[in-house]
Amino acid sequence: MATQNSQDNSQGQAANSLSTKQTIGAGVGILVLLGLLVFGTTSNEPAGAELITDGSKPDQSVYQEEASNLNYEDALLKNYDQGTLLELNGKVNRTLEEPLKGQANVLLELPQESGGAENMETQQVMLVYLENPAQVEENQNVHLFGRYIGTVKFETSVGGEQEVPAIQVDYLSEQL
Repeated sequence: MATQNSQDNSQGQAANSLSTKQTIGAGVGILVLLGLLVFGTTSNEPAGAELITDGSKPDQSVYQEEASNLNYEDALLKNYDQGTLLELNGKVNRTLEEPLKGQANVLLELPQESGGAENMETQQVMLVYLENPAQVEENQNVHLFGRYIGTVKFETSVGGEQEVPAIQVDYLSEQL
């Protein structure tokens, strides 16, 4: 009988160790998935804007002939090719050190079309500079020529996150 007990115990232990192995495997699997989620999230924070560093900026006369006005929805959906020449008017909202590290980025509010709903969300773009940023002040109206470089995410003043089109500025002037 002592022999049967030891067999029963070893079968019980085998069942327990199989359960323990499954638990450990599931725990490792969960840790791997969490690691992938964290890594995937942190690697995607710059939403897809890359500065154009090859070649020189187009001459201002090229912009005057070829630049188009920004279609906000197309820019947000990345329906523009990188480097598309654009012309914009807007009002400086604020200057940020992020989302493109090492750059001073300017958040620009685009004029709202008349007849829209009062609760309509303000359309904004991020102005990014390859070289030294322009000296602009909050609430200053500006006119600019730039190139579409994708979209960026940034933290809003109330702690939320927002994704906006990013424009690499080539020429900027104050509007009165």
